[in-house]
Amino acid sequence: MQRVYFCNQVTGERVRKSMFISHDEEDSILEDKPLTSESGEASARAFGTDDDTPGQGARRFFPPSPRCLSPDNGSGTHSDREESTFSDDTEGSTSTLPCLGIGSDHYKELKRSLDSEKWLATNNDDGKIYYYEESGSKSQWKLPELDSFDEFDIRDGQQTSTLESQRVSLVTENLAELSKNIVKEGFMQRTFILKEGKKVRKNWTSSYARYIVSSFNSGSQGLIHFSKTKDDDKKAEIFDFIPPCSLDLSNDKKTSRQQVIALRNGQDTEVLLQFEDRDIENEWHKVLVDHDGMQQNMASVAEKEEKKGKKGSEKMKRAASIEQLAPDSKGITDKLLNFIKRRPLKETLEKKGIYKEAVFGSTLSELHVQDKTTIPIFVLQCINHIEKSVENLRADGLYRISGNAAQIQKIRYEVAQRNYTILSREKEVHNLSGALKLFFRELKEPLIPFANYQDFIQATGSEYRKKNQQVEKLTKAVRQLPLENYDTMKVLLQHLLRVSEYESENRMSISNLAIVFGPCLLWPRITNAQDLMTDVMLHNRVIEGLLLDYQKIFSSKR
Repeated sequence: MQRVYFCNQVTGERVRKSMFISHDEEDSILEDKPLTSESGEASARAFGTDDDTPGQGARRFFPPSPRCLSPDNGSGTHSDREESTFSDDTEGSTSTLPCLGIGSDHYKELKRSLDSEKWLATNNDDGKIYYYEESGSKSQWKLPELDSFDEFDIRDGQQTSTLESQRVSLVTENLAELSKNIVKEGFMQRTFILKEGKKVRKNWTSSYARYIVSSFNSGSQGLIHFSKTKDDDKKAEIFDFIPPCSLDLSNDKKTSRQQVIALRNGQDTEVLLQFEDRDIENEWHKVLVDHDGMQQNMASVAEKEEKKGKKGSEKMKRAASIEQLAPDSKGITDKLLNFIKRRPLKETLEKKGIYKEAVFGSTLSELHVQDKTTIPIFVLQCINHIEKSVENLRADGLYRISGNAAQIQKIRYEVAQRNYTILSREKEVHNLSGALKLFFRELKEPLIPFANYQDFIQATGSEYRKKNQQVEKLTKAVRQLPLENYDTMKVLLQHLLRVSEYESENRMSISNLAIVFGPCLLWPRITNAQDLMTDVMLHNRVIEGLLLDYQKIFSSKR
């Protein structure tokens, strides 16, 4: 008779079994049956145990830990030397069966511990292990065979991730031993898109791949081991060649990347491999397509060849069209000469309104000729529309606050077509002020020409300011300006002085206006980056001097 305590690892429930077990001469089990409650109590006293605490000789069975992912043989059976995992309450010792591969009796045992038909393990008086059904109706030396290992039930996917991670770790640890089976290796970009039939998010990762051909216990005929670098095996992953496997030259439905090969195995796991160039892709394709049992998707190959053919035909068509459009050089020269002779004069195009000179980005002398006035029409009309309303002059930050860039460009385009009505339709004063600043800033030559630049800089220098000669020198410099520059400057300075009259409301003093317009009205012919800040200060001082002494400078006629 033997009485044993068992612990179900799934439910955590402890089960007590008291059984009579008889054996024949060869240690085969002839009979086992549960004891009655009376004999069970007697047995408990004989073993020194009670209902709650297992005594000497009592053992609890724990299903083996699913640590086994060895590529070695995993199809072993229980022998006399193999032991299940037990915990002895009296000795506190634990004996553990060495890990076996997928499909071993330990996994079958765990499978049945999760099924409705539960099989438990114990040992006889000689220490030999046997198995019996939890109900006590059956017992035998070996576990019953499974119809299919695929019936192994996974709870919440935890076992799958554990098995996979431990298999990856084991392969990684044994890379040195598997190196003789490496067919090809190298860097690539890769991402899994399916894992066991479930879609996963694409995560393209640069990896060092090793293609290993070998038979593994899992049924795989080889694998690709992915690691971050050749020597860094952290966060490694593997793709198993579990039949049937297929290879596909990836199309636009899977990824928009080029030089991509898609691999899929019998577990519906799919990985995409991308290579730097076409040559490397062809090398890997040649090796992978020769894998035993590999099936290639010929539809993708045909589609790829068709695309190549289309590109080739387009190149040939372009080359043919270029040849047709390339007659002898003499013929082209004659055609160009005839075209130039027939080309209408610029004046004719201007009269017909076909060609118009630009307003922005021009010079004051060119605009003088176009507008037939010394002051550009745009400047006059823009100033008039700004001054038309007192509210415009009182606008906070006038000329300091930028307008809408898109609207300013629209004004520029309309003015280039000589459509000045755009100015009257514009309601936002900052757009008008921004357009006026842009006009002066984009002149090919500033309002104060390059030839007169030094005269104005020297006139406002410290030497003349100390002698109170600044007004005299500025007046002399202003009178040397070309007529269109003089008149335009006079009108602009008058306008800025009107704006400064509303300083208390628009906060634009003469000093602030000089800071805004200094960079727009003068700059040197050659700008030196080292002197940029000094130049800005000098320019501001010139404009401020012109505004402060405007009445004295422009009081007399030229």
